[in-house]
Amino acid sequence: MSVDSEKPSDQELYEVVLSFVKDNVEFLDERHYHLIAVWALATYRTHQWLGIPYLHLHAPSESGKTRVLEILRLLCRNAVPSDAMTPANIFRLVTHQDPTLLIDETDMESNEFSNLMVKVLNSGYVRGKFIFRVEKGENGKLVEEQFKTFGFKAIAGLDQLAQTLASRCIKISMVRNTMSKPVFAPQELPPQLKEMLSKYEEKYAHRINPANKHFINGVVEVEPMPPLTNRTIQLFYSLLHVAHDCSVEAYEAIYSLAKDRSTAITDEDRETVEAYVFRAYLTVKMNRPQVPVKEITEQLNKDMDLTDPRNLYKPKTVSSVMSRLGFKRYRKENERGFIADVELEKNLIIRYGSPEKIEEEAVKVEERLDIQEFIRRLLTTAGSMTQEDIKQTCLDHSYGISEFNKAWKEMQHLRGEITMAGPGLWKIEPRLRLG
Repeated sequence: MSVDSEKPSDQELYEVVLSFVKDNVEFLDERHYHLIAVWALATYRTHQWLGIPYLHLHAPSESGKTRVLEILRLLCRNAVPSDAMTPANIFRLVTHQDPTLLIDETDMESNEFSNLMVKVLNSGYVRGKFIFRVEKGENGKLVEEQFKTFGFKAIAGLDQLAQTLASRCIKISMVRNTMSKPVFAPQELPPQLKEMLSKYEEKYAHRINPANKHFINGVVEVEPMPPLTNRTIQLFYSLLHVAHDCSVEAYEAIYSLAKDRSTAITDEDRETVEAYVFRAYLTVKMNRPQVPVKEITEQLNKDMDLTDPRNLYKPKTVSSVMSRLGFKRYRKENERGFIADVELEKNLIIRYGSPEKIEEEAVKVEERLDIQEFIRRLLTTAGSMTQEDIKQTCLDHSYGISEFNKAWKEMQHLRGEITMAGPGLWKIEPRLRLG
């Protein structure tokens, strides 16, 4: 691509950043290259965002986590690695330098430092939150000072994060490197890229609020996209803005990750006791204006296959859940229950699903083969095919491009399951074919 270094477009800069990322790190999921590039660019526009996502690089040792942090150190605005922080300077650093924090869990072995960092992480994803600490003033007296914590942060480690912190992160799971990358990470950016990033920062320095773009059903001309959950929109808001300014490919990759995250949140919601109680209520309602709690309880225990009397849900517990969901109680002489609320039901169905919807989705999942299994059967039948034909066949059967890229890397690079059959042709290893 020909780049105007004097006034590069966002797309020109993005292509150079993306190329730099791909040259130096390795991911199984192709979308994660775009994620790193977009996240790095978003750090130059921190003043525009009300909320930001953290990155969580999760993997066993020797999987490239430190390499990703090194690349982010070069690409991000005012990046500061955790080995340069101390308990004494961490709050002043965040408040006065507005850095991008790059945190390696091995630098958090000190309990004091770890506890302080947790405070910064727990409050630093939303603008306007502060931590108050008692510090020595100029005259030696103790005074209460206010420190801000907002800003981009990336965390690399072997362990899972606490649930509250994990909900504020976009997770990248990594495996041990299998491809040829430079042994050492570059120590500095190419001069042209450094200059382009400087121009990018200048371009957005005085833009406070980004344009009001509508993300719910797609900004660019791509496949129709289902709505995201509010939590997911908050997490990906800044990245969607930046990706939209960069390229269609970047936007599709980030939106695809957002959809996956939204689906995961929905799946978690649908496994809660609130979800089961609500769906039991819908099952027994049958267009009645009032539903006895006893019937809801019996249906709930049936749906959850509970038979042991010690494990059965009681009407008192179910009543408490129904009240939390927002339903109003009614009482009769020999009966207690809840008043049907059609508008409330519509909202709850979006979050928890209905019995019919859950069954329909289960059938679809059951009918749809895992993409790796689909590729195995495809190559077992065909003998050999070009990679492009394999990919297109997967797309024709409603598998996504990111699904294919991830499956291809796993099957070819990690397990050696797919091998060359001739010039441009690929086959499945005979010993791994299905019988």
